[in-house]
Amino acid sequence: MKNEELNDILKIITKWSISKSEALSNVPIYAKKEAFEAIMKIKKLEDEKFFQPGLYYIVLVDLAHSTKASAELGPETNRQRIELFIKYTIKALSEIELSNSRDFFVKEIGDASLFIFSNFNDVLKWSKKLDEILYSYNIVCDNENKPNIHKMYAKKCIHVGEVHYSDTSNPIALAVNQVFKIEKLFKNNEMGITELVREIINPLIKSEIIKIEKITDVLLPGDDKKRPVWRIVNYEGLFKSDGR
Repeated sequence: MKNEELNDILKIITKWSISKSEALSNVPIYAKKEAFEAIMKIKKLEDEKFFQPGLYYIVLVDLAHSTKASAELGPETNRQRIELFIKYTIKALSEIELSNSRDFFVKEIGDASLFIFSNFNDVLKWSKKLDEILYSYNIVCDNENKPNIHKMYAKKCIHVGEVHYSDTSNPIALAVNQVFKIEKLFKNNEMGITELVREIINPLIKSEIIKIEKITDVLLPGDDKKRPVWRIVNYEGLFKSDGR
């Protein structure tokens, strides 16, 4: 991104209300470029629907085996690897055709990114694009004969719930806390959903556009009983059905 392009973006952002410009406050400095591109794309779709309270899909995407990578690569190299992963998660959002403008990166949490989506198809489009980006990165690692520990694999967890925002634009929701409780149930390259998500997307499952399998039952904080957690095993039917 050229300096003049960046300046133009900054001018547009400063015209927003303070609450909207706070959408950038949680973005790490090394990922500003990708975040600017994603936000500008969203803004073009629907300028007045940013950070509105409502029902959202909450997505946590975690970089697998970071602890092992830190031990083998050293803290500095692993930090660079994590930062690149966070950038890739945001870059994936900027490169898809969104169905709704209320989809956005919220913040980084260690070696993970937190996103909020209002359209489940957008979640899957973003997931597919991120997988493509990570696949390309891993091919480069192979071509450069880097040890496998350099490669990146994502674990994605999807929940749904009412979201509100604090004064600093951080999401406040029980569902945000709950999604962190299921991340460890999934392996590299897996994407999981809670029972609430399954109930919403059940028409896609019944039509076999999306295929899932049960992992286990989990008692999430704030719930009164255990509920199933599911693994999405295939969602290519979505892209066949919409011509992509």
